[in-house]
Amino acid sequence: MTGNRFEVVLEEGGLATPGGWRTVIRDTETGVCYLIVQSPNGGGITPLLNESGKPLTE
Repeated sequence: MTGNRFEVVLEEGGLATPGGWRTVIRDTETGVCYLIVQSPNGGGITPLLNESGKPLTE
């Protein structure tokens, strides 16, 4: 495998921003997009879903 598996689609926010950092990444092998949230109090990652509940791909 060559290159990076994940690419950054969107980055916004910061430490002083309500909600902290928000980043959307895309898995280049599957096309599935994930939301990553980071704040001083914690964080998490979740797949983005379409209106049918299936993983969002671009």
